[in-house]
Amino acid sequence: MSRLYGRSFDAYQTSKYLKENRIKKYKSDNKRIDLSELVDSTTILDLYLPEKAIDFLTNYPIHIVKSPFIPKNLSTLPNGQNNNATIFFKGFNFKEEYKRELVFFLGTTLSVINPDKLPNEYEFPCEFGDLLPLLMEYIYLRENNKEKDFSLKHLNEVLWNGKNYIKIYDSFQRYLINDKYRNYYYSDDEEDMGYKKYKENESNFLKATLDTIVPLSSLDGVLQIIDTIKDDSEMKKLIELLFENKNNDRSEILREYNIESFGLKRLKKEIDLRRK
Repeated sequence: MSRLYGRSFDAYQTSKYLKENRIKKYKSDNKRIDLSELVDSTTILDLYLPEKAIDFLTNYPIHIVKSPFIPKNLSTLPNGQNNNATIFFKGFNFKEEYKRELVFFLGTTLSVINPDKLPNEYEFPCEFGDLLPLLMEYIYLRENNKEKDFSLKHLNEVLWNGKNYIKIYDSFQRYLINDKYRNYYYSDDEEDMGYKKYKENESNFLKATLDTIVPLSSLDGVLQIIDTIKDDSEMKKLIELLFENKNNDRSEILREYNIESFGLKRLKKEIDLRRK
């Protein structure tokens, strides 16, 4: 059984907590800026990134595209087939809000250089998959005296995702108590249509759990880092470890700092602080 099953209840309970405790709406900063302002805003990160990360971002082809024809801001990351990293900003003009989104995108690009392993029965290495970009975004905001705006935007984003996950979770639980399900669970006949349907439902549920728990855990982890690490040199060292990710398991790195996300307790505390 995948470790994701064990974290599905955390994802569900926290999504419900978000929905039940109405949080404030986040207001984007839509002040117009030019491209040079957007690009120059990221230079503050040089104080915290390791040299290898700076060299990569300096020499790697990263494209910034303005497009009025997309429904929202989008991005593509390097992979086996595509070596380009591109962020598409919606609209005819660049906006102040895009600065923090560009920083997040650069953090995501750095994250996929040495990606976390996928979850298995015993471990969940990719639980903090969004942690490095979130941490870089927080540092950018802090250096510009805007750190108070950090969590509210992401709480609104995970709330939107969580509402959909609640429906998926409830639907899968109803499926599990169905009498027919028990026969499929113990079946080893991969040609049986009922078994195939069970495996399909299970796969969809686990994927939805992964898509939901990673941003929740990552935000919870960053909030704990913010609470505990006050020294800039120690913060820089942590960012270096997260970037190098030598064992492809950022959850292992955070455990060395006594940071774990079971119960998402720090995130729930932040929800309490941001309620209407």
